[in-house]
Amino acid sequence: MTLVPSGQGVAIVGASHAGVQVAASLREQGYAGPIRLIHGEGAAPYQRPPLSKAFLCGAVTAERLALRGPDWFAAKGIDLIRGARVRRLDPDARRLELEPATREPEGGAPESAAPAAGELPARLDCEAIVLATGASARRLAVPGGAAAGLLALRSLADATALRARLERADSLAVVGGGFIGLEIASSARALGKAVTVLEAQPRLLARLLHPVMAEFLRARHEAAGTRFRFGARVVAVEPGPGGGRRLRLADGCALEADLVVVGIGAEAADGLAREAGVDCADGVRVDGSGRSVAAGLFACGDCAAWTASGPGPAARPESIQAAVEQAKAVAAGLLGAPPAAPVAPWFWSDQLDLKLQIVGTALDADEVVCRGDPERGGFSLLHFRGAELVRVDSVNRAADHLAARRLVTERARPSKRAAADEAVKLKDLA
Repeated sequence: MTLVPSGQGVAIVGASHAGVQVAASLREQGYAGPIRLIHGEGAAPYQRPPLSKAFLCGAVTAERLALRGPDWFAAKGIDLIRGARVRRLDPDARRLELEPATREPEGGAPESAAPAAGELPARLDCEAIVLATGASARRLAVPGGAAAGLLALRSLADATALRARLERADSLAVVGGGFIGLEIASSARALGKAVTVLEAQPRLLARLLHPVMAEFLRARHEAAGTRFRFGARVVAVEPGPGGGRRLRLADGCALEADLVVVGIGAEAADGLAREAGVDCADGVRVDGSGRSVAAGLFACGDCAAWTASGPGPAARPESIQAAVEQAKAVAAGLLGAPPAAPVAPWFWSDQLDLKLQIVGTALDADEVVCRGDPERGGFSLLHFRGAELVRVDSVNRAADHLAARRLVTERARPSKRAAADEAVKLKDLA
């Protein structure tokens, strides 16, 4: 489709990285029509990666998390509608029905997340609608798992509540040894808390990392004082002493902690599209330009099941880079332009004094070459399928990571001997 500059404009539901990037890209590509950005929180749109790291440790304030400066939205002519929730989506009429958003404070009744200013419109008629609603934390589906007091971390409100609770707690149990769980564990240890991570699999990040990298992370976290219990499946949550929680495990053991954080993955926030009859499969199914089966309805970010990579199942990568690239593709699609050439997906995670950076998703390599020395804390794992470099995982090696983005995107076939030689710069192998 091609937007009409004088038409009813675009409504973007969700003001996280993907939603804000759609609005920014539309303006950068010359679109002059109305843009309404619907934000379900009262706070200004903010960066999410620091929530489990610098913000949780108190190193940055909420104000420093802003995605854009305070005057940016007005300067770009973007109508930021804060504290609003979409009650109903009508894709045929291209209409949104709005109501004030609510949030669930810990242990209390829902509270209003009122708009910062102005009167909330009850209805928006649009030329096109973009869903950038993100994902929600997966719940712990066991007896007692829905009780008040179990925390997750997806939003600024979640992080604020967790930070306040951590100040009063001595011990923390993290259910789930994924990236978010390890980042929270790292932050809690930096605050001097006793931390135990419960992971149901035999090792960390079994579906996402090579065993060498997973073992390296486990050893570094244990050296920092975090305890791990693998093969630990929670079967019930009970009240514990002093207002804490007792976690019953499948092996008959129990763990008590002042505070419990659940980090067992996320589910696409695609409820609006599902209720409207739009095709969804763990996310709104969209093509390489973010188009759904409903005319004029697009989706990007964590709520979208992306099929841009050709045959095979739809992907929902859940990374900032993926959200931004998809948002740019959506803006191009709205303006009738082809999407940019795809780049290799990349991701990062800050834990302890480590910056883990990953390019590519393949875990079916024929050979993995180590560049550097894990004992010194800085190294890269280069994954080869045949002669082709398909993935690079780097720890504290930013130059390797930057070179890897190009190498993996271009499906490069560098010499394995040269790639392992630290005297050779990876960028010179492109």
